[in-house]
Amino acid sequence: IDLTGERPVVLRRGVLGSQELEPVLGVTVERANARDAEAAVRSPGLVGPHYAPRSPVRLLDASTDPSDLERQLASAGGPVVLLAPPGWAGRVGPASTLIEMPGGAEGFARRLYSALREADGLGASVILVVMPGSEDTDIWCAIRDRLERASDPGR
Repeated sequence: IDLTGERPVVLRRGVLGSQELEPVLGVTVERANARDAEAAVRSPGLVGPHYAPRSPVRLLDASTDPSDLERQLASAGGPVVLLAPPGWAGRVGPASTLIEMPGGAEGFARRLYSALREADGLGASVILVVMPGSEDTDIWCAIRDRLERASDPGR
């Protein structure tokens, strides 16, 4: 959060969002655009693919068709690790490992980086991540932003 101007500005969304900060600060808290170059200078976490694992990361929509998932698993060319919410256990094959992620935003955020490190440690040829939470809350937006950075092919 940047407190150097007239109004506080959240530079990088996280567990504490503007909804939690406004009652404490007593003023409206603005949000910087995550792709804003000026915000990136003030918050190094907005520059590049932070915390990206060595293994490539591909993001899946939660509504991914099971046959599409099977094709992705089969075409990976090696071990696949799937990070997914509860209920996906029956969708992975024998050459795949499932890391079950918590369904709630705070639990997902807490588990995210350790799950990516664990997937890397398993020697995954690819890490498939089911994109979490469709809500537009600060924490889910932050999680999706970090996953998009981790999956950036230009890293």
